[in-house]
Amino acid sequence: MRKLKQEIKERIDMINRGEIPEGYKKTKVGIIPVDWEVKKLKDISNINSKSLDNSVDKNCMFYYYDLSCVDNGNIKHPNEKISFNSLPSRARRIFNTNDILMSTVRPYLKGFAKASFETSDCICSTGFAVISSKNINDIDLIYQNLFSYEIEKQINSLLVGSNYPAINNKDVQNLKIPYSTKQYERKAIGKILSTWDNAMALKEKLLEQKKQQKKGLMQNLLTGKVRLPGFDGEWKKVELGDIVECYNSKSLEKYFNQETGLKVISIGNYSVDGTYIDKGILVELNEETKKYVLNKNDLAMVLNDKTKEGRIIGRVLLIDEDNKYIFNQRTARLVVNNELVLSKYLYYLINSDEFHRKIFSISQGGTQIYINIKPLLRLNTRIPGLLEQESISNFLDAMSKEIKLLEKELEALKEQKKGLMQLLLTGKVRVKV
Repeated sequence: MRKLKQEIKERIDMINRGEIPEGYKKTKVGIIPVDWEVKKLKDISNINSKSLDNSVDKNCMFYYYDLSCVDNGNIKHPNEKISFNSLPSRARRIFNTNDILMSTVRPYLKGFAKASFETSDCICSTGFAVISSKNINDIDLIYQNLFSYEIEKQINSLLVGSNYPAINNKDVQNLKIPYSTKQYERKAIGKILSTWDNAMALKEKLLEQKKQQKKGLMQNLLTGKVRLPGFDGEWKKVELGDIVECYNSKSLEKYFNQETGLKVISIGNYSVDGTYIDKGILVELNEETKKYVLNKNDLAMVLNDKTKEGRIIGRVLLIDEDNKYIFNQRTARLVVNNELVLSKYLYYLINSDEFHRKIFSISQGGTQIYINIKPLLRLNTRIPGLLEQESISNFLDAMSKEIKLLEKELEALKEQKKGLMQLLLTGKVRVKV
């Protein structure tokens, strides 16, 4: 076994150096085993073989899948059927169970997925190429190859110089993949990689369940609908202005730096769940900017939002360290009165759905919405005593850690699969039965 592992490692190292090991050959899709071939998708699959025409009864009902329904292996199903007469003109492609939907618009975003469900009365946009395998045992192999580095490289070369980021049906037909001459090997490769997909799907499902569970518990714990054991005292009614002081910033863009300074907090650094998105932009610390430096346990709030739904309006970040962050225009610094409220508790409270609805209700504007400080500080809420706040915060922290762990495990699975794809789809590592 040790000798076999060493042989495989030496083979992989040679191929990575561009050398051709014994039993391998150089092709247009890279170095592959001598008993493999290079196949165009049109050689092993049928593409866009069925479409609706205008003879369809206008009252026929269909589930319509547009480009927004497919994202990186995932399919979001329409809630209801639409009559043919009401469908857009691009709703024409017919697809069947186990067909692949491949977005030809912005294909670098990998809007690809396999239809592993009952597809009667289902149609999709002509923005998809519908790929049906000529050999049912090849479908998983074809699907996995769409996410490979080699296909990505071919697609990118087709998009170079194009004013519209899309590929056409002929481009799809001519995409090339490495193809074992042994059917059992092709089937085994597809099955192994699909098993990893299933593991990731299960992890994603568990992660989503945990997030929903946390969301529900936040709603109940932060409103007092559910009390933790040992607590039964009255909650105090306060306005936000009673428990925080609020400070505005101005544009610090002219002090942006990529090498030295403090991490900037601008609108683009916020996520909906209240976590910081690091974009690598720093702000120089000088006499002008130091007044906007955030301290540990401050909250940094979004005051503007470009989306009509206001997904990040009023969201806050909890500052975890002194002299690490600086807040930019259209954000605000909330300095917490820690005799009345814990920063961590207020972080969870403000980011809860109920409080977010209150903030959204006082927002103004059209294309961009914004909130003014005065009405913000008049928003009221009820808060428990400090000990109960601490217990609630600790409980939600524990759930947040579980979610972070699941996210880390999911990312590890994705990285492992990416490495496995590179080995199996190119024949660097052979599958034996």
